[in-house]
Amino acid sequence: MRMSFVRWVVGGAVALVLTLVLVVVVAYLVLRNMDLDSYRPRIQAEVKALTGRDLTIGGPLQVAFDGGLVIRADTLALSNAAWGTRPEMLKLGSAAATVALWPLLSGELRARRIDLHDLDLLLETDASGKGNWELGTPNDDSAGGGIPDIRAVNVVSGQIAWHRIGQPTQTLQIESLLLQPDAGRLGLRADGVLAGQAFKLAGSSSWLRAWNEPQPWSFDVTLHVLGADFAAKGVIREEPWGRSPAASFSAKKVDLAVLGELAGVAVPQLPPLDLSFELSRDAKVWRLGGLQAKAGASDVTGELQLAAAGKRPMLSGQLTARRLDLTELVSRTDATPAKAQAPLFGDAVLPLAALRGWDGELRLRVDRIDGLGPKVRDLQIDTQLRDAELTLSPLRAALGQGGTVEGRAALAAAGDNPSWTLQLQAKRIPAALLLGSAGASLIDAPADMTLDLRTRGASPALMADNLSGKASLLVDSGRARMKAIDTMVGGLSTLTGQLLEKGQDDAKLNCAIANFSVRGGVADANVLLIDSVAATVRGDGRVDLGRERIDLTFTPRPKKPTVNVAVPVHVRGPLRQPDFTPDRMESFKKLVGVVGLFVYPPAALATLGDLGAADNACVRMMHGGAEQPASESTMERIQHGVGGAAESLGSGLKKLFGD
Repeated sequence: MRMSFVRWVVGGAVALVLTLVLVVVVAYLVLRNMDLDSYRPRIQAEVKALTGRDLTIGGPLQVAFDGGLVIRADTLALSNAAWGTRPEMLKLGSAAATVALWPLLSGELRARRIDLHDLDLLLETDASGKGNWELGTPNDDSAGGGIPDIRAVNVVSGQIAWHRIGQPTQTLQIESLLLQPDAGRLGLRADGVLAGQAFKLAGSSSWLRAWNEPQPWSFDVTLHVLGADFAAKGVIREEPWGRSPAASFSAKKVDLAVLGELAGVAVPQLPPLDLSFELSRDAKVWRLGGLQAKAGASDVTGELQLAAAGKRPMLSGQLTARRLDLTELVSRTDATPAKAQAPLFGDAVLPLAALRGWDGELRLRVDRIDGLGPKVRDLQIDTQLRDAELTLSPLRAALGQGGTVEGRAALAAAGDNPSWTLQLQAKRIPAALLLGSAGASLIDAPADMTLDLRTRGASPALMADNLSGKASLLVDSGRARMKAIDTMVGGLSTLTGQLLEKGQDDAKLNCAIANFSVRGGVADANVLLIDSVAATVRGDGRVDLGRERIDLTFTPRPKKPTVNVAVPVHVRGPLRQPDFTPDRMESFKKLVGVVGLFVYPPAALATLGDLGAADNACVRMMHGGAEQPASESTMERIQHGVGGAAESLGSGLKKLFGD
């Protein structure tokens, strides 16, 4: 009895297996002898309905049996966008789909595996930024009922290229790419070459079909490419307000210049970047938290938030840096000396339109900034952007060599003629800053500076032409390396010689004052005074910023007969390269009246209230407490001045005044 039952079970199982084999063989023979090409129009119609693009199948459809039903097609192409640079967006040498036979018999199309050979995919964007991968809207009336269940995709060989119209094309060579299910997740492995360097991609995610379903879609991916390591891990959930991530991202040893080249954007050579952050979203805002970025000696931490609800997107957050090294972050390799005839203020329109589409609040704190010439400490900037009005207030910093800077800046960019304002006060800063970073060691004296400026315009040229306000500078006692300054600014010795004793390279400065009123791009000198142990020099004239020209005259009053040069000097010409010209014909007359030169009218004295520092020697001089020159007659001083000028300027002045 028991043996009969066993035989019955075994016999039934064998019969079932034989039946299944027979069904498979019959199905295979039926499919093999079918005219599959008769289905070509239907397949092309389904693709057209799903994508809005035309599918071309160059070779015949073939069927085989290898671990399932294998349907193969050669020479396939999917058409490109109408504006694309070539007719096809996607080309394939061949494609083979291994289909599960048993589900097929019940009407379910389940592709166990799709093999793609000689993949050639072109991704491109037009001038407006629209991508050719933005396909048409699927037709709900298509007969196929949607995309079939695809379990694995294997790209044997191929390439993916991308570019923006008119920009260079970048290409990713694929040696192998495998998408494969494993324990409910889709595994991902890829190898290839990008920009001449090997890349490796590995990771996994929940089933791709989850992207179109309400269930969470998780991912865990690593990528090594161009010498950098990237990682992304997290989950994306479908929430009432939309798809929301909760993910972490990191990147190490990123060469931004290389990435910029791949993206068609020029990026200067910078130190390798390490970056990490966490990205999340709730009903109101996107959050980028735990931000940590490091490039060379520079580092930034903080968090950012983006609220999309409201009239405009609102970006807010705070960034903190222990150190920013601008010598590393600002590339100077491509810098070329400016031509003398090139304008200082270009007419290129500044990209201010972007400010009209955003609101924002950003707090920036930096402990130390290197590379600006002076070392900046404790920088604080609070930025507010509302209705295209950008305000930086407060703006504070301390300088490593001494002194503080405080003020505010504002920009109203709502219209086509934006307005700018700047109020800035600098206290006890090194006067050498006026000569830029190259002159950081040429003047050793503290200075106070006040700027109260406003202008209009969307380009630097318009801003210079419309500039109005006032600018003041007050320098206390110190020393200046005049010969070295002359080396840096060619021709300046004609002026700096006024402050030097014969045979000296350095001048002992008592003080200096500069006070300019600016209107319509023209800065008029209310007070321009420099006093040294050897001489006092007064300046008069104006600087036309709109026309980029300077017209100043400096007249000396020597205190000692050993002054190098004692004749008026005109500084005239283009701002970028002015001429320093001694006034030979008028020197005698101006030196005769030199005593009255240093009596300023009440209007000029009124500007001293802006300068402050009543104990400054130049301030006292303007109020009548000027230091008197050494005891000698006016004519003797004139003779000494003329003699010094003659010795410096040559035989021309000797002929003018006699031996």
